[in-house]
Amino acid sequence: MQKIFRLCAPCHRRTLAVTLLTAVLAAASSAYAANDLWVGNSDANFSTTSNWTSSVAPSGNTPQFGTAGSSGTTLNNDISSATFVGLTFNSGASAFTITGNSFTLTGNITNSSSSLQTISTGMTMATGNRTLAGGTGGLTLGGTITQTQTTASAGLSITGVVNSTGTLTEDGGSTSNAGYLNLASSAAGNTLNVTAGTFSFLGTTSGTKPLSVVGQNAAGTATLNVSGGNLVIGANTGFALANASSGTGVLTITSGTATINRGTTETTTNTVDARMIMMGRAPGVDGGNTGIINLNGGTLATDRQFVRNGSSGGTAGVANFVFGGGTLKALGNQTDWLQSTTASLAGQGGTAVNTNAQALSSVTTTSVSTIDANSYSVAINSAISGVGGFNISSSSSPGTSTVTFGGTNTYTGATTVTAGTLSVTGSLASGSAVSVASGGTLRGTGTINGATTIASGGILAAGTSAASIGILTFNSTLDVTGATVSLKLNSTGGTFDLLTSSDAVTLGLGTATLSLSDIGSGSWTGTSSAFTILHGSSISGTFAGLSDGSTITVGANSFTINYTSSDVTLTASAIPEPATYAAIFGALALGMGLMRRRCQSAV
Repeated sequence: MQKIFRLCAPCHRRTLAVTLLTAVLAAASSAYAANDLWVGNSDANFSTTSNWTSSVAPSGNTPQFGTAGSSGTTLNNDISSATFVGLTFNSGASAFTITGNSFTLTGNITNSSSSLQTISTGMTMATGNRTLAGGTGGLTLGGTITQTQTTASAGLSITGVVNSTGTLTEDGGSTSNAGYLNLASSAAGNTLNVTAGTFSFLGTTSGTKPLSVVGQNAAGTATLNVSGGNLVIGANTGFALANASSGTGVLTITSGTATINRGTTETTTNTVDARMIMMGRAPGVDGGNTGIINLNGGTLATDRQFVRNGSSGGTAGVANFVFGGGTLKALGNQTDWLQSTTASLAGQGGTAVNTNAQALSSVTTTSVSTIDANSYSVAINSAISGVGGFNISSSSSPGTSTVTFGGTNTYTGATTVTAGTLSVTGSLASGSAVSVASGGTLRGTGTINGATTIASGGILAAGTSAASIGILTFNSTLDVTGATVSLKLNSTGGTFDLLTSSDAVTLGLGTATLSLSDIGSGSWTGTSSAFTILHGSSISGTFAGLSDGSTITVGANSFTINYTSSDVTLTASAIPEPATYAAIFGALALGMGLMRRRCQSAV
């Protein structure tokens, strides 16, 4: 007969206690093994088991780092194809530099110490949300780091101070709403510094586009600094500065290049929009936030429109753009680049328009900055204030490049056109002297209040294009010595360009060239045969080859040019009426007949 043994109650309790203790120890051992602490007294290699408190190489676990051992602070990940759940630098940790093999990260990197931690290796981040927490000490990433998302609504979050000196790419792949940047705002301030290499957020090629935000969901300040290398925001990623009720998001460029590419329209007109740079965006909140761009150096290249707000709800916050010495480079045409009106529909591209886009709060200049039209036509209609100035240029195809200033500008620095065209349809302040170098063009229909000089090889024109008649007004001296003055008339409509100044105009001693063109056809139909093309309080000099009383032919018409003390005028040559032509031909016929009779009588 089989015997059945039963434990007494005390024995049963002892057995259960032993079992529980064994389980607790096993769990503790497992947890301990999953959080290996660096000792580093043997050598600098990760594979040396005696360098870890668990005596196990850390692949598959979360390496932790505290005070450096005798092997120093430069460590070598010599483990091939390692996977780390995370990397943790404890409070009081030494300043480590991790070199060696690349690895896969399935969790987060956290620096809780006041020392800078440097990871120079390559890294592949697993799909899903990842956080780089630099803390107050900072975290420098110097290798090639990639993450291609297959997880929806996932991206990269950055807190504390993080420095990017390598190549980091966050790619949403083909997963909807994946591949965003979240640089949170906080009272302590969170900062991402791009100092070298390339830092890219490419968004997704499918579905809803993610929104990358500098200054997300909290009070305080978040700052994205580009001080070397490249920042790239792809066409499939929205980009916003400040997205909180009272936070501040700042993009500051001092060197290097920030490229923000424009994408296509979303499915509605008011969702996250990859066609704009949204500043002071406050969805569903009180609009107490601030978005700031400081272009202090380097290049900001974009074909997106700069707007305030742009969210589907809420009150817009504050949006300030500051030209501090850098270059704003066009990557596409823009009719209202730095948005100047409320709910403007211009300049966003695509077939749908975000109607929540509003005018920027301010546009200022503190130092001479460059606007590079780069073969495109762009207009800045916001009023620009400040003590800085502008250099209008074009890095490619200057013949098709135009920058239009359409606002009532009060900035006092100089305005220089070195390549391409500056068209003034608003006004420039009296403190801003204007100069046009050889190869540059100044034109428009507005008012220029500063002293203006067009150098030899430069062009002065009126109207906003080669096909439009206009009046360009000057309220200070105008010197076109050696330049080309290019003006138009419309013989069909009887209209003409006019350059007018309330101050002195200098043509030079036959060195300025007058170029006239007719955008009409046929005979001059003006109400008067005489009209003024240039006016000043005084005019000195003449155009090259055109002394007073000379004849100049334009299309089917001939004009006589005359100079007075204050005007240059053209007078259309008289064109006989048809009856006059008949009388002339009749007289010629009669004269020929008389001559023939005289010849016959002589014979």
